[in-house]
Amino acid sequence: MIRRTMIAVMVMVVLLALATVTEAGLEIGARYLDDTPFDPSTDILEIGESLYLSLYAEGSFSPPHSTDYYWELLCDSSLGTITGGVLGPDAEGECYIYDAWWGDGRAGEFEHRDRYGPGLYADNFLYTAQSAGHATVRLWDLGMDGYLSRITDSVVINQIPEPTTIVLLALGGLLMRRRK
Repeated sequence: MIRRTMIAVMVMVVLLALATVTEAGLEIGARYLDDTPFDPSTDILEIGESLYLSLYAEGSFSPPHSTDYYWELLCDSSLGTITGGVLGPDAEGECYIYDAWWGDGRAGEFEHRDRYGPGLYADNFLYTAQSAGHATVRLWDLGMDGYLSRITDSVVINQIPEPTTIVLLALGGLLMRRRK
């Protein structure tokens, strides 16, 4: 009896793991303007510098609420801005990109499919760093009612002032120390 229960539990774990792998969903990709990949774990963006963001899927996924997949790509507008964007080659049918409803950023929908395959869905969103800090760009699924329902992916972009600003701040600190 115990052995049968353990086998049933193991089968359920394997099935859940396979379902998780096949239902990856959309992810955020980031690269510099010269198409060099941006690595959020090691790269730092200077104020005024820009990145291209893209939305892609490594595996197949289903829309969370209907045959239409609604999304928003958002960030804190005091740290950065997201503009532009074009549909990728895998965004077939009636697809749109427009200004975000719930904040600064971009939004869109991919329509009329029960299942979406791997590929590039949207590209060339221009992210520009506005001030120093840790900017988080989040990809949200939108529910049928148009409200943000869950974060499906995020990228943290570490931003620092350009080198000239750092040098001027250091010189100012030295001058103030010298006066004392």
